[in-house]
Amino acid sequence: IMLRGNERKDIFFDEQDRLRFLDTLNRMGSNGEFEIYAYCLMNNHVHLLFRKGKDPIERSIKRVAVSYVYYFNRKYGRIGHLFQDRFKSEGIEDDSYLISCTKYIHNNPVKAGLIDKAIQYKWSSFRQYVSCDKNPIFNININFVLSLYSQDIKKAEKLFIKDSDTECRDIFLDYEDDCLQ
Repeated sequence: IMLRGNERKDIFFDEQDRLRFLDTLNRMGSNGEFEIYAYCLMNNHVHLLFRKGKDPIERSIKRVAVSYVYYFNRKYGRIGHLFQDRFKSEGIEDDSYLISCTKYIHNNPVKAGLIDKAIQYKWSSFRQYVSCDKNPIFNININFVLSLYSQDIKKAEKLFIKDSDTECRDIFLDYEDDCLQ
């Protein structure tokens, strides 16, 4: 799932905004609406990898977006749309594509030139996958993706880190020019 700011404008201005977005995801995900496997919050867009739950994807994303927009508009004294169009999404058909998509999401800030390695970025789920984040700001299901590498969690983390540093050749749904922010 991808959400982008209207007119490519920022949707996060500070840490509080990012925390609020993650809190919204957490609240709605804990209700069984969806399960998050990976995320990355950039300045003007969001990448989410999740499995739908009891509600259709459209309804779940709409609820997250509406809740966040209400907060954002109230905080910044604005009205109107925050997100461009509706979200973009694509289905994941197999495990190898799931792994590639996870890698792509975590490496988005690297691609944008914000950092050198995915582990350096605070606003993605990468650090949870490699046990660097003992107190994550948002809980995700890392076990499913890691189990695709190995049933031994320590071995899976090492393989995950090694794989994350390799170039991804798959083509993913993206917004043109979004990696600039």
